[in-house]
Amino acid sequence: MHSDTTHNYGRSFFDITTLKNGELAAVWLDGRFGKSIKGSALFFNRTTKGNGFGTDTCLEKGTCECCRTDILTDKAGNIHLAYRNITFPTGLSDKQVRDMGYKLSTDNGKTFSAVKAISNDNWEIDGCPHSGPSLAVTKEGVNAVWFTAGGGSGIYNASSNKALDFDKRRLITAQGRHPQLISLANDQLVMVCEELKDEPEEKPMKMNHSHGGMTMNHGPAANSKIVLRTLIPGKEGRITSITDGQQGDHHAVITRISNGALVAWEREKNGRSEICYTQIHID
Repeated sequence: MHSDTTHNYGRSFFDITTLKNGELAAVWLDGRFGKSIKGSALFFNRTTKGNGFGTDTCLEKGTCECCRTDILTDKAGNIHLAYRNITFPTGLSDKQVRDMGYKLSTDNGKTFSAVKAISNDNWEIDGCPHSGPSLAVTKEGVNAVWFTAGGGSGIYNASSNKALDFDKRRLITAQGRHPQLISLANDQLVMVCEELKDEPEEKPMKMNHSHGGMTMNHGPAANSKIVLRTLIPGKEGRITSITDGQQGDHHAVITRISNGALVAWEREKNGRSEICYTQIHID
């Protein structure tokens, strides 16, 4: 999918979606500009009938290196993108901020809008929190969930109107990490994440990436459980614990199936990792 096939930098944190015309579109974080920019670059590519993927396109330079990206297509064929961006707001004395960015394409991926901030959290962090955003579309508009420690720590939710301006964020849980969001056939929003059972004191971890060593602030996966929440504007929705918190369960994903949702996650067990899954029936 990428035109540059150099092997000395990373390409990762990708996502893929099916377009309205049946073709595919993908985004990923690419390190090809690592020597000239802070962070990674967001790249996009799509297939055309009979030709496979074409030439990739850089949509943004200076994105967070190791946070999940998200791409989806709505019923009208619009393409929605979300990712963690790196900015240097002048009002903060040009300190580095890593908040969520959003882009929209209304022409099947030929062009995208300028980046919009989903929320001006102003999270000043010189490193990657390893936690990206997730989007879902309903008839009311675009909905986003994400983790931040800017102006309060936890998972937040915001929704857009038809002008694509996101409203004020709402805290969902202060204990959650790595949220993933879907909308069901009835436009019900359902989120899955891991929640720390007994949140440990976070200690910096030295991690190596394609851009060199970086100090990360992110806690261990131990004593965390997978939790599913229905999101209802203005009130607290139903909360269901999928696991009991006795294992290191983390990085859940969720997809819609005919009678509800399928949830899968990673479990740390006896020094090894395994993938677990379950089907959830949602009324």
